Amino acid sequence: VLTPLVKAYRESHPDQKEQMPLIVSTRDGVAEILYTMGGIMLSAGMSNDAAIYQQLALYIKPEFPEATLTLADAYSELQQYDKANTYYAKIERKSVYYKKAQLRIAINEERSERLDEALAKLDALDKHFPKDLEAMVTKGDLLRIHSRFDEAVGAYSTAISRITEPKSMY
Repeated sequence: VLTPLVKAYRESHPDQKEQMPLIVSTRDGVAEILYTMGGIMLSAGMSNDAAIYQQLALYIKPEFPEATLTLADAYSELQQYDKANTYYAKIERKSVYYKKAQLRIAINEERSERLDEALAKLDALDKHFPKDLEAMVTKGDLLRIHSRFDEAVGAYSTAISRITEPKSMY
């Protein structure tokens, strides 16, 4: 099973037989090390430290969407939702991380007691990815959390209707 990043890369570069190197300079190498260390710290629950390492990685390599996403995740873990959303919003639409960042913005909007903004974000994301399930499943989850069960059923039903061939992941 390919990760979404590898799958998107392969689909966008069908003629390329070899993998492009992730590190092409010393700066890239240092940024990658800082990003990796920050990711390890975030996984260990050390969100403050993780944020520092991700900020350093971005200082060295400003166009580093993985570090941007992980920095936003660290701020989310620290319950600094607006700050996290500022970083999630920096993930460009063309990035394979765009959908993930937009979903997390919606979740953070709900956590900040802005459910209407969260639902609007999910509806916009659903329009951008009309065959995808995640925006509608997330919308259903948020509505269910707020005991808006009839609306949740509608969102879940939309997601289910998009399943053309059941797979083990469902």
